[in-house]
Amino acid sequence: MFSLIRAVLLVLALASPALAGPETGKQEELKDLRGRIEALQQELEQASEDRSEAADGLKKSERGISNVARSLRDLETKQRRLARELKKLEEETRLVGGEITDQQKRLSLLLRERYVQGGNDAMKLLLNGQNPGEVARNLEYYGYIGRARAEIIREYQSSLTRLGTLKDQTQVRRDSLSQVKNERVAQKKTLEEEKSSRQQVLYKLSQQIRNQRKEIDTLVRDEKRLARLIERLARLAVPKPQLQLQPTAKPGQKVNRVADASLAGLNFDRLKGKLALPVAG
Repeated sequence: MFSLIRAVLLVLALASPALAGPETGKQEELKDLRGRIEALQQELEQASEDRSEAADGLKKSERGISNVARSLRDLETKQRRLARELKKLEEETRLVGGEITDQQKRLSLLLRERYVQGGNDAMKLLLNGQNPGEVARNLEYYGYIGRARAEIIREYQSSLTRLGTLKDQTQVRRDSLSQVKNERVAQKKTLEEEKSSRQQVLYKLSQQIRNQRKEIDTLVRDEKRLARLIERLARLAVPKPQLQLQPTAKPGQKVNRVADASLAGLNFDRLKGKLALPVAG
């Protein structure tokens, strides 16, 4: 019987280091796991900040696109107004062109008539024996023709200058609006590309945050399971109090422990484990 007790105690003694070994390994694993969780949480915070910045940048791009779109709408309004102005200028140009054509015809008639008349002056008419009154009338007519011709030439030159000015103004307005519109279109394209790029960054960051949160949740669950396992291993590794059994007396051996008279009168169930061996003899 005593040999059996010694064997049990030996097994318990050997079991304690065996249980302590896995517990130590699990504690290291738990430490690594908590370090991984902390690192992921820091990465998650950084990703959240990056996503916030990307969202702010996206809003800024959207505001820029909205402003450019509004500017393009204003330009379209100006273009429609310019189109009406250009239509008036074209009509005015057509009228001036008609005036120039009419002036050219009148000038041509005057020149032809002057040529037919031969360009006679007063002295020549008098020497030819014409009536002085008729000579005076002819001279007045010739003067009228000369003045009319000079006036037509001035009007013609003025019309040509005005026509050139109208064409220049029309071209300048067209070029100016076209340049501004091209700049706005290019700016809008750049902002839309920037918006698309920021949307992709925002999507990737959101996906990264979702994955990191999922991984953190998984690691936290693993941490709790591992902590419970370590707690169980720790309880198993704690040595239990050994039972002190009174060895059986050999025949003829003196028994030192006898019945305690102070336990007399107590319930038998309460005396369990407290009674001494009977006196040998």
